[in-house]
Amino acid sequence: MELSREHRFPRIVHPALGLSPGLCCCNTRGDISTLNDLGRFANAEYRMEPRLTIFNRFAPSVSACLGIIRYLTPPRCVIQVGAENGVAARRFWKDLAVDRLLIIEANPTEADQISAAVTEVPDCEVVCALLGADRLESAPFFVASHRPASGCVAVEQLRALWPNVHVLENLQVPQRRLDELLDTAVDERSAQANWLVINCFPVLPILVGAGRYLDQIDVLCARVILDPEVIALDGGSVAELTAFLAVQGFRQVAVLESLHPALGDAIYVRDLRAYYEPRVLVLECEAKSLRLGFEEQRVLAADRDVQIETLIQERNAQATLLAEQKHELLQLVGMRQEESKLIAELSRQLEDANQACTEQARLAVERLTKIQELTQRLAEKTKKLSDFETQVQHAQETAIKQANVAKEKQTALEQCLKANAAQAVHISRLESERGELERRQDWLDQEMVKAEAQLELIKDVLLRQPQA
Repeated sequence: MELSREHRFPRIVHPALGLSPGLCCCNTRGDISTLNDLGRFANAEYRMEPRLTIFNRFAPSVSACLGIIRYLTPPRCVIQVGAENGVAARRFWKDLAVDRLLIIEANPTEADQISAAVTEVPDCEVVCALLGADRLESAPFFVASHRPASGCVAVEQLRALWPNVHVLENLQVPQRRLDELLDTAVDERSAQANWLVINCFPVLPILVGAGRYLDQIDVLCARVILDPEVIALDGGSVAELTAFLAVQGFRQVAVLESLHPALGDAIYVRDLRAYYEPRVLVLECEAKSLRLGFEEQRVLAADRDVQIETLIQERNAQATLLAEQKHELLQLVGMRQEESKLIAELSRQLEDANQACTEQARLAVERLTKIQELTQRLAEKTKKLSDFETQVQHAQETAIKQANVAKEKQTALEQCLKANAAQAVHISRLESERGELERRQDWLDQEMVKAEAQLELIKDVLLRQPQA
């Protein structure tokens, strides 16, 4: 597809600020048009300030366009997705002199190289992450032999652009959303970025993953497919991107063709007037509705004030009546309390009487039980007494008999005693005789001893004689 010269050398306009079409543009003849007193011609370039290069008169570049836009919409922080070459990124952003730069690269090897290359860029952070519309634990990332072909798009699809490209490595890396990445950013300024540069495709999934952070983006530069007949890639064409961003309030200000005519860089700037004008109209309509509603509310408030005054008077009357009723109620409550005390006292007395009656009934039952027990015991004792009287009578009869027997035994005893007295006299006499006999026995024992001694002596004498 042959692109027109107007397509290849577009006008660079910031419509949100109302600049004229002749501002900073390159016409179809390729020479430089008027710059409306923004600078002067010098060495085939126009400059607003020493650091601002607008563009070369034959090759307008992304850096030239962004250099102009930088003075119209200053970047608080720039996010670049896909850097490819750290040296180019260093030169690019160092020339633009941004305050804060966040580079996101999916290839871990390239991310390390970029980190080493951008050390001269002040306040630059490099994050290794693959961005997409959804969060995935594992997503394919193709490392291609040609750096711009590396990404989440299969290399086979890109051979329409680069026929000799091939896969060097097939990685499986986690995929994250851009808003999730910014939510967890170490530096808070990264979450306040208002410039977004996407140097990979497809672009739309990354923008969808930006979520609410897309509302604060003022400048967007993205790699896009200019000729969908060469390669059709979902979410990667300039038409799809323009349609998506138009809803978000962006206006396309430049489309710059790259070395490959089917690819290019599209630059979008948020059209603040077009973005906020419908919202202002809506707010004005809402304000008008609110004013009408306020008038209605004011009338209603006046009616309510009258009603409130009436209600206050009724409330005061009700309060007076309520006070009287409260006084009567307090009197009734006092009488009720007195009656309650009297009822409580009577209840207590009745309870005491019931307790006393219960106690008396219990005592009566106990006494009746004791009387029955005593009556039974009395009957038993009466029976025992009757038996005892019978026994006593028998005992008396037995005693009489025993008395007679005792008399007889007394008589016999007296006779025995007399006999015993006689026996005692006889025993005394016998004891005297026994004493005498004992004396005689002792004398005889002595005599026997003497006789035995004499016998022994005689034996000794007789035994000695034959020896002589």
